[in-house]
Amino acid sequence: MHTGVVKGLLAVGVLAALVLVGAPTSSAADSTGAAPSIFAGHDEDLVGAGWAACPSPITWSVDVSSLDSRTAQVQIQHLAWAFDQWSRASGLEFAFAGRTRMSFDERSFTLRARSGERAPERHIAISYLPQREYRTLNDTIVGMASPSLVWRDRREITSATAVFSRDYAVDASLRESRALLLHELGHALGLGHSEDAGHVMHEFVQTRTSLTASDIAGVQSLVTSCLAGTATTTTLS
Repeated sequence: MHTGVVKGLLAVGVLAALVLVGAPTSSAADSTGAAPSIFAGHDEDLVGAGWAACPSPITWSVDVSSLDSRTAQVQIQHLAWAFDQWSRASGLEFAFAGRTRMSFDERSFTLRARSGERAPERHIAISYLPQREYRTLNDTIVGMASPSLVWRDRREITSATAVFSRDYAVDASLRESRALLLHELGHALGLGHSEDAGHVMHEFVQTRTSLTASDIAGVQSLVTSCLAGTATTTTLS
């Protein structure tokens, strides 16, 4: 796992937070039945880290430049739907910040605006990528998502990255697309894989498009209080 600290924030690399269709990966279970933290087994100090329920919404932007106009419009609609499901479950608010052309760094698993503009705080960056151009995605792995910046002292996620296969988006049905997006956004919110095949956060994504009690309990357990502006900016060792 790649990590680095910037102004009191922990920059987090990819954390096995990937969607697999038809291939095995490790999974975790929570003794309460709730979907587990994405950090379980990777960084125990961050287990339970989540987004803060602040008055300002968590914004999200998307790069759909690799998609044709119709598919791009449909995928944005699906994303808005998936964010709404997680909002209803968690109490967090999300706001679409628009389309933005981004560059994807596979090594650090980060998306950056090609304009050079810095991403805002409390933001989720999303992009659709051609499979043939990136080792991250293939016919089996069609989406990946992970928190990318976390306040370690208060275990608050402030940034996340999600990437999806353009090829899959073009061919997938409505249910397949929504199931994939719902699952991956769960990772962006801090959830790991559930061992129960009936859950949205199960490691094998099928066509489930409704959150289970486990998925809901998991994300609710991660929501933190809003303490914006009160955390230390000391660089951590």
